[in-house]
Amino acid sequence: MVSNSNLAVLERVDVLSLLADKEMQSLADSLYEMVFKPEETIYLKDSPAEACYIIKRGVVRHSNNEKTTALFKRGDLFGEMEVLDCDKNRVATAIAVTEVVLLAILKEDLLFFLNERPSVEMQIRNNILRRHAKNIATIFHNA
Repeated sequence: MVSNSNLAVLERVDVLSLLADKEMQSLADSLYEMVFKPEETIYLKDSPAEACYIIKRGVVRHSNNEKTTALFKRGDLFGEMEVLDCDKNRVATAIAVTEVVLLAILKEDLLFFLNERPSVEMQIRNNILRRHAKNIATIFHNA
């Protein structure tokens, strides 16, 4: 059984917050916790996408060629884009900015979960599109 604190973190993830309690528990049961020290690499660009992550505590920097493309904080889901695109490797490097506690969802577990819930998968894909639009706007604004 998963801890109440992990359920509370899942409930903060916007694309998961509307899940029924039974679905939330089902997803929570597939999570495992990982801890990273500041400046520790979570994954490298071009590495296989074996999991996606929800931040339980801390801050994670996403960077491409040493340029920060995103900062993720408590309750953020990241790494899901490459997991959903089954043949894709990581498009960026993820590094812990502070001590980070992550809830990891293995690719197989997420795909199995989403196969039963296509509306949740659509919400996650829409979230990815919004994030890309925001990143593109930031790039043009800083150009």
